[in-house]
Amino acid sequence: LITALHCTCHNKAKSEQRQITMNFCVTAVLLLLISFAWEAHCGEDRCESLGFVKDLPCTTCTRLAEFVPSLVEECQSCCVGDAHETMAVHRYPRAKLIYCERCLVHTPSVRSFLDTAAAQFEPDRLVRQMVDNTSPILALLDAEGRRREVHSISSWELHDIVAFLNEHLAESDE
Repeated sequence: LITALHCTCHNKAKSEQRQITMNFCVTAVLLLLISFAWEAHCGEDRCESLGFVKDLPCTTCTRLAEFVPSLVEECQSCCVGDAHETMAVHRYPRAKLIYCERCLVHTPSVRSFLDTAAAQFEPDRLVRQMVDNTSPILALLDAEGRRREVHSISSWELHDIVAFLNEHLAESDE
């Protein structure tokens, strides 16, 4: 009887030890997965806090170097795209204006553009997309609808937006 009790206690202790080991392993794996997810999330947040949009084409960083060389390294750490793309001036078939309706109170020139000048480009060459809590950006799209250039237009004046679209958008019959 004592031997049986000893074996039962020993087996119970062994079983508890295995359960503790298993719980530890599961916890370690979960923490590892959470840390990877957090690192990816923080990387996106860092880029957004610097003013860079998600899926920022690397060609934008080359252009940024002309105006704000000190941000090029951060831009390159946040961008995606083909390193072989050149900065030749392209005319794109379409553009997408991405903005938050509530945020337009802080960018009256973008509001003015939407109210008065956007119609000359719509619907063939300019589409609107509302995204909550987003500063206004213009994304220039290729024929397949992929983003090729992205520009923050928060500080642009109405005439700058119109001139930029006239310069970078192909005519509707081209």
